[in-house]
Amino acid sequence: MDNVKNYFSPIVFSKALEKLKVRALETIHIGDLLETDIAGAKAVGMKTVWFNWKSE
Repeated sequence: MDNVKNYFSPIVFSKALEKLKVRALETIHIGDLLETDIAGAKAVGMKTVWFNWKSE
C-alpha cells in the first residue's frame, strides 16, 4: 500500500495543479479511496467527491 500512498501524496496533486496552471479551489478530485486519493487532494485544498462504489 506504500506505493498507493506515494502516488496520492499531496506533492503529486500540487505538481498536477502547477502543470495544469489551475488553483486547487478551481478543481474537483473524484476518487474512491478515502485514506489516500481523497486525503491527498484535500490536503492541497481541492474539493473532493468520494465515489463509494463499494457502498461503505
